[in-house]
Amino acid sequence: MKNLVVTCRRNADSDGFACLLAYADLKSCDYYYERLQAEARFLRDLFKIRRPRIKKWRYFALVDASSKIGIPAFVNPFKVVEVVDHRELGRKTARNDFPNAAIKIERVGACATLFVEEYASREKVPELEIANSLYVAIYSNTLNLKARVTTKRDVNALKWLRRNCEIIKGIKDVAFSWKKCWTLQNLE
Repeated sequence: MKNLVVTCRRNADSDGFACLLAYADLKSCDYYYERLQAEARFLRDLFKIRRPRIKKWRYFALVDASSKIGIPAFVNPFKVVEVVDHRELGRKTARNDFPNAAIKIERVGACATLFVEEYASREKVPELEIANSLYVAIYSNTLNLKARVTTKRDVNALKWLRRNCEIIKGIKDVAFSWKKCWTLQNLE
């Protein structure tokens, strides 16, 4: 769709950040993010991913978000055409907040899993920075696959990434260490 931008919540975590990169790649549209949490900043800096300027976009897509709370102010809820999230509770909110959007909310540990599945179904391999961002996001959102929200789909998505993409050795551990160090230095 022409004049479409994908975005996520302000202060996005690695899941939201990875998903907006994947969505933009799969849909050939612009992406935009505001502030990022530590792990997402690590990925942004590692892969030198720029934050584009705000344009006068006409249509919006949201990833890893399913309510108006916390989304960038420039997003017109009536012009949101798609919402992709993994929080079951967001289903009702999304329908109310974004009445014109196609809603895709599936219960998995990480929204990134949904995008890995999309790449797999298209038999398309994501670029290095997207693949590694999705990889870190799944591990982060599922707390190293130990969180109760973890599903077999999350595990299979990680397997697909390892089998089909160039995953940087130890990237999740480096990302987690970087986040831990940043957090300890910024306790406020």
